[in-house]
Amino acid sequence: MDVTLYTGRGCHLCDEARQAMSRVQARVPFEWDEVQIDGNPDLEALWRQELPVVCVDGRKLFKYRVDEQKLEQAVRSRT
Repeated sequence: MDVTLYTGRGCHLCDEARQAMSRVQARVPFEWDEVQIDGNPDLEALWRQELPVVCVDGRKLFKYRVDEQKLEQAVRSRT
């Protein structure tokens, strides 16, 4: 399973998403990567207006806010 959190500098919603991801990770162990999009024109074009964005297996699952229950369900269904 591939879980990615796309973030940007100075993004307070990204800080909240990071915390939510960590809380879910404490309940259901899984690995996730954080990709900061600043300075990457392709990623900025894709995600800048929706940060933070969480993708699971390449599909966008959340933008702006992380629903911890839904993330936990998604992780559990793939482990």
